Amino acid sequence: MQQDLKQKTKQLVQSIVQNDFKNNLGLLSGTSGSLFLLCYYTAFTNDSQYIDIAEQRISDTVDIINDDPDFSNLSYSSGITGFLWTLDNLREHHFIDIDLSDFKESIHPILHNYMNQKMDADDFDFLHGALGVANYFLNQTDENSQNWLQEFNKQLLSKATLHNDDTLSFTSTVYKDNQPVKVINFGLSHGMASIIYHFQNCLKHKALATPELKKALLQLIAFFRKNQNDLSVYSTYFTNWIDAAGTKSNSRLGWCYGDLGIGVALLQAAETLNDAELKTYSLEVLKHTTYRLEMEKEGLNDAGICHGTAGLLKIYRNLFRQTNLLEFKNAGDYWLQKTLDQATHTSGVEGYKKFNQSGYENDYGLLEGTTGIGIVFLEELMNKSLPWEKALMLS
Repeated sequence: MQQDLKQKTKQLVQSIVQNDFKNNLGLLSGTSGSLFLLCYYTAFTNDSQYIDIAEQRISDTVDIINDDPDFSNLSYSSGITGFLWTLDNLREHHFIDIDLSDFKESIHPILHNYMNQKMDADDFDFLHGALGVANYFLNQTDENSQNWLQEFNKQLLSKATLHNDDTLSFTSTVYKDNQPVKVINFGLSHGMASIIYHFQNCLKHKALATPELKKALLQLIAFFRKNQNDLSVYSTYFTNWIDAAGTKSNSRLGWCYGDLGIGVALLQAAETLNDAELKTYSLEVLKHTTYRLEMEKEGLNDAGICHGTAGLLKIYRNLFRQTNLLEFKNAGDYWLQKTLDQATHTSGVEGYKKFNQSGYENDYGLLEGTTGIGIVFLEELMNKSLPWEKALMLS
């Protein structure tokens, strides 16, 4: 299998080299995400041509941004925030040495305003809304960023609903039949699990670690636990969301929604809070997912990270490295094989296609496409987790 994995990874990297992403500078769908794969492949092969390509893409992306004086796309997922987050991450871990401090100084107030606009619209979504920008500012050390995050956290807490049982939740919008619906969203990608991630991250920063924030984190975790599904009725610990009628459901097996992503967020919080009981509960949730192996039943239709098998492989490998529990190693082995097995589309990108409601289509991105699959395969070959994982709240 190792040789097959090495060959498939090489093919995926070559396909990314040949794809120009059509001026899409996105972290999750475009050029920025590809920088991780190119830099890591340089480290794996010791072939500098890939870092040269990455540096050229960075230069081209800066030109694209400079040619857009209105800064039309500022988001974390597909815009300038994600691009800057990528460069910071690669520079921190010594893959590149590019100084954009002057540009960052000029763009930061614009990102701050964008973050506030998203919060004013009750859009705390991690991928596309306010939390993604806040995640970028968490990595900045300047006084303005710290002050902005203090204000942001106060504003975010003001959006919370405090329940009679001293638990806390947040309401957001999902679309059902193309209509907006207000729900309490449990998911990692768009819901409250990402707020758990944000709160526990803030508690690691002296300037942000307030008693109010810690209390809110504990109340939010308590909401998850008190609203756990009845396992005699449902097969998953958590629903995707609760609507106004109180409707619950089973959730999928994936990074984006369901027990796996939520369990990871809870485990991170347990480590930050030094809470042994919460850690035990989190691992109980996560171990329960390892028995869910039927792709169709679990809503698994492709190999992408977001809601596909590469995301499962990535998370289980992380969990095994963290806990040394055999259940997670075996689950990782299982989903590695399933990910390799899905390279069957003759018109796909080295056999892979993304699944959506209209069918299958090619996708080169990090979140749903072959950049992400290639990075996860590289981690297998290098036998270690790589720093990109913070982009998706996995460390």
